[in-house]
Amino acid sequence: MKNILRITFAFAAALLLFSSCRKQASLEVGAQSIDAPSSGLTQAVSVNANYPWDAVVSDSWIILHNTTGNPGDAVIGVCVMNNTSGEDREGTITVTCEDIVRVITVRQSQNDALSIDDDAVSLTYVGGEVIVPVEANIQYAVDIPVDWITDGGTRAITSYQHALTVAMNESEEDREAVVCFTNPSTGEKRTYYVKQAGFSPTVVITHTITEFTVPELVGSEGFYATVTWGDGTSEEYYSGLSHIYPVEGEYNVVIIGKGLTGYKMPAIEGINSIDITEF
Repeated sequence: MKNILRITFAFAAALLLFSSCRKQASLEVGAQSIDAPSSGLTQAVSVNANYPWDAVVSDSWIILHNTTGNPGDAVIGVCVMNNTSGEDREGTITVTCEDIVRVITVRQSQNDALSIDDDAVSLTYVGGEVIVPVEANIQYAVDIPVDWITDGGTRAITSYQHALTVAMNESEEDREAVVCFTNPSTGEKRTYYVKQAGFSPTVVITHTITEFTVPELVGSEGFYATVTWGDGTSEEYYSGLSHIYPVEGEYNVVIIGKGLTGYKMPAIEGINSIDITEF
């Protein structure tokens, strides 16, 4: 029994002596935090420890080169992947040596996104309001290079609806403009094309004539017109143009042209109405 006690005391004393001789663990890392842009980055972080160490990450978008090391100086290669989301994100790198833990916070900014679902719109000469569907998580700038389009501002729902007001085109010439939506922080641009038809003089004649002859049109040199007969057919205008209807009834003949200045009606028999409000 005494021998057993002596052995036990001797083992305890040896263990105590070993513990007192063992160096206390130490761990130093070269960064407490990493701030990455949305495009990502690669950075080296120094590690100094007097015992073996290991490192783990909290998220898959943080990649480490060298996740373990032996006592002494070492380097962890940190790769932060591209952030394609529209939100900032945060993760951690945890380095452990014995009972010592060091945490490196990794913060990454959002991807500044600016996109437009459609890239063009076409309007009649009347003009009106256009709603541009803009997807953005930033404040953007709008550049309108013409005075016949005015900025109506945003209407935020889940995404932006940006309003443009297009004035009436009183000219017979078609026109177009390029509106630019710009990310001010990156200079990235998204273009939106606004196309507007020129004013087209129009005459609408309602009649009940079985064989209808188009009025003689008058206009500037090179004028032209299209005649829609009201029965689903149409023709390009020429002097003396006429059309025979297979079935009697009331028809709307629509004459739309460019460069028209007037017309001559040879007779008004069978004519119910003539609408020249857009002539």
